[in-house]
This record gives sequence, structure tokens and C-alpha cells, in this order.
Amino acid sequence: MAETESPSRYRLRHIRVERFRSDATFRPPSRDLSGISSGRNRDVHGPMLEQQFAAAFVAAHQLLTARDPQVHAGAAGVYLEVESAQDAKLPDLSWASKDIRLGAVRVNDMGAEVGTLFVPAAAEEFLSSKVREYARESTPTEKPKHEDRFAPVEVVRAATIESLWTDQRPFPADSAARIWWECWCWRDLAANLARATRRLNLRASERRLHFPEFEVIPVYASGEEIGRLLQNTDAIEELRQASDTPSFFTTTIRRKQDLWVGNLADRVRPPNRDAPAVCILDSGVAWAHPLIAPALDSGDCLAVDPSWGVDDHDKYGHGTNMAGSALYGDLTYPLADQRTINLDFNLESVKFLAPPAVKSTDPLNYGAITQAAVALPEIEHPERPRVFCMAVTNLDVSGERPTSWSAALDQACAGVMPGDAPDEGSELPRRLFFVSAGNIPDASDPDEVSDPDEFPVEDPAQAWNAIAVGGFTDKVDIAAKDNLEGWKGVADVGDRSPYSRISTDWDHSRTPIKPEIVFEAGNRAISLAETELLSGVDSLSLLTTNKEFLTQPLTTFWATRAPEAHVNPYPAAVK
Repeated sequence: MAETESPSRYRLRHIRVERFRSDATFRPPSRDLSGISSGRNRDVHGPMLEQQFAAAFVAAHQLLTARDPQVHAGAAGVYLEVESAQDAKLPDLSWASKDIRLGAVRVNDMGAEVGTLFVPAAAEEFLSSKVREYARESTPTEKPKHEDRFAPVEVVRAATIESLWTDQRPFPADSAARIWWECWCWRDLAANLARATRRLNLRASERRLHFPEFEVIPVYASGEEIGRLLQNTDAIEELRQASDTPSFFTTTIRRKQDLWVGNLADRVRPPNRDAPAVCILDSGVAWAHPLIAPALDSGDCLAVDPSWGVDDHDKYGHGTNMAGSALYGDLTYPLADQRTINLDFNLESVKFLAPPAVKSTDPLNYGAITQAAVALPEIEHPERPRVFCMAVTNLDVSGERPTSWSAALDQACAGVMPGDAPDEGSELPRRLFFVSAGNIPDASDPDEVSDPDEFPVEDPAQAWNAIAVGGFTDKVDIAAKDNLEGWKGVADVGDRSPYSRISTDWDHSRTPIKPEIVFEAGNRAISLAETELLSGVDSLSLLTTNKEFLTQPLTTFWATRAPEAHVNPYPAAVK
């Protein structure tokens, strides 16, 4: 790729939307069809199309016998596969008034264009009548009616699931093997797919791409299950294999990250200054990062000890990672689409971890320092609603019993910290506080981390009044760019992340059940022989903001520090 190529061109290669269309109804490029129409013997071609359409409807109806009234969502209908004459463009066979829609257009090995036509059951007779008019009637100028629509059509047949496959990779050979499918849905019908997946107990990811005409919904299913989904919904325009992962940004366009970040930054609309805030208690934040600056004013960057400064001192930029994750979730997705993102909340940063040059804090003082960190933004902006997020725990200290730190969190949540005495007639300042459940340590030997009960939720996440956040994962596919042939994800789709701690061995008559909520935390990889583990694999991780934003503004992020940043109750609005 040339050095001058734009981020939009990279984006198209990343999500493979080389046939992306505008808001307008599909229209082929303007071209002279006289060669096709003049070469057609309408008396032969017309009856042939009538027969092909009739036979295709009969064959397609056989698929509808499997339509389940307890599952289906949207209008009943059939998919037909239509093929143009060789080297001809596929004509516009859509009829918006009848909701007949053309999709999955591609070029076959013979140079003909092939597409899939969804025809609602209520529109079958309408479309058949138009074919009859082409075969039997003429315009006042003695041309066959609807010639531009039907003259270029060579073949019509009932569609199969392969008819909707537009990926450059071969259609999955094993119909029983489950993978992540990209279901490209007509945007106004996407809700029908979501309903059908729920009724079929299929996992549909919440990480979706949005385009003017389409919504891309990843669905984890086998080919057989996708076939059943097609029988029970009218939403799918085409199918591909899902492959958008952070690996694209950390390998393929690593040196062009700034272009992509700039494109997204141009689409971000900052929050109002009086909007609520998510306050991050961590190692500081690189507030000038172009994706963070719209929501984080330098004046809202604070430190428990002013001599520490407010910039992110962590070697890996943990606080900056948290900030980007809180604002955007997994950046893989907002970077890849073209939505405008309206941020509905501000960020606040309080550095309550001492820099490396400063003597480590005594664990007995963790609670007092946390309460001091909570008070700082409230003093600066007492009128601003906020939630607190803390992805810091007491390493290897189980939360099965209360500690001074968990007690301090309980006090903060209940509004009974020192200095919280309310004014006469006012209520206690109740606080919403999210804290990480802690991470299972990295280990290369699977046997060392095989029993999750050996890694209980860490202090202070046992606080009764705070919400502990753990992790699950949907990330199971390892990208070829990660160079781990034969490896696979440790956890299956929808399972507990192998990074996330639990509390199943606690005495829950005396302790809370933790964590209360879980979010995507990434997955670990395991070797083919299942003798070696690997953490931090790019395609099994999330993408977030990096503190070294001048040279590499994006980085990967994983473990329960990632989901803890996702839990703000003020999600960004998109359009």
C-alpha cells in the first residue's frame, strides 16, 4: 500500500466492504444494454424466465416447510439466486414498494454477476406478473415491458445458504462446526434477526458495525444453524466469516494507526460540560490522547498527592487503557464503521497509585487513600453526578473476609466517609462504585491455573456495597497474523474468561456472591498439545487507547481491567 493511502481505504480492506453501497436503492452503473436486449429473442427468453421463476419459487417453498412459527421474525418469504448474462451487470430487480430486495451481489468465475433476491410471500405474484409482462407485452415503442430489468437475466434458481456467501474465503466445509458469522442485515430489518437468534438460542454479539444501509451482526453458529436462521427471518442480505480483531490494527496498519484514530476523532462529538462523569481511580491518564481529550479536561485530572503529577506513569499505560475502554469499549468496532459517536458523559481521572519513584503505599492505608481519591473530584465539581471505576486490587489477597480497604469502599458507597455528614435536611451522598474482581496470574503451564477456585476474587472487591466486575469472553478465533497455528482459545464462546477470578469457594452465608456482573475480558490461547498457555494474544484481546499516542495511539487490553472499564452507566450514543 502506498504511503498516501487514506484510512478509509484501509478500512474497506479490513472489513471487506468493497461492494459497499450508498443510501440509495441499488442501481447498476449506467450502461448500454442494447447489445443484450437486441441479442435477445424475447419470444424465447421471456417464457424461459417465466418457467425459471416458477420452478425457483416451488423449490424455495420447500425450504419454508422448516419455518418455525415459534421462531420466525419478520415477513415470510424466499431467497432466489439470479444470474446475469456473461459480462453483464445484474439489473435492478428490487421493488421497494413490495419490499423485494437484492443483495449478496458478486461476480462468478464466468464473469457473470450473481445476486440473491429476497421476495416476500405477499410479493410473489407481483414479481411473477412482471415477468409475464416482459414475456408477453410491449411498450408503445414496441419494446418488451421491463426490458431493462429482465433482459440481462440469464438464470433464476432457488437460493441456498451458499448463495448469500460473499467472503473471499471458501464457504465453511463443515456444516456442524460453529464459527462467528458476519450477518449483514438490512438495517431496517436487523431487529428481526436479533429476535430470531434469541428464539433459536444462538449467540449474537453486541459488538456490531453500522452503515447507512446495513447493520453487521456477528452470530456464533454452525452452518446448519445459520440455514435455520435464514428460514426464519427476512433480515439477512449477505453472509461472511467474522474476522475483525485488534490484530489488524496492531500488525497490518500498525504504522498507520494515527490515520484511523484521526478519522474516529473527527466523528466524536464531545459531551456537555455539565454531563455526568465516569471517574477513573488509577495511575493517571494521558488526557491529550485525541480519543480521550474530547471527554477529559485537563482540569479534571487530579492526584492524591499533587507532587505525583497527573500523567499516566504506568509502564503499560493502565489508566489510559481504562479511559479509552470506558469511552468506547473495544475500539476495533467504532474504528471500523462510520458512525457519529455522541459522548454523553465526561471522564475524570484521579491518580491514587504512587509513581515508581515514590515509596510503596502501606496496604493498611489503601482504604484511606481510596476515600481521599473519591473526595477530590467531588470537591472540584460537587454538582456533577458521577460513578467511580477502580481496576486495582490487593494482589493475591482473597476477599473472603472483610478488610480495612473493603470497609472503606463500603463507607464510600453508603455515604458515611469522614466528612460525609450531610447538611441539615439533606441526604447522605450515596456513591456508585465499580471495582475489578482481580486477575488470575499469567502462567505458561495450564496445570497451574486449571482450578479457578484457587484464585478467589481479590480484596477489596468483596465490599458489599460496591459492584464487582468479572469477565466472560466471546473471543475464540486466533488470527493468522498472530502466528499461532494449531493454537486455540482456552474458553469457549460465552464462557468465563480464563483471566477472571470467582468466589465459588467462599462461605456465602457470610460473604457476598462476587462478581455481580461480567463483561468481555478476552481469552487465553492454548497450544495444540494443551501443554502451554499464552496471554495477551492480540486477536483474543480488546483494542484501546495507548498512552504513547504520538507514536502508537492504539494497544491491546485484556483481563478484568478491561470489563471493569466498560461498566459506566452512561453509554455513548451513536447515529
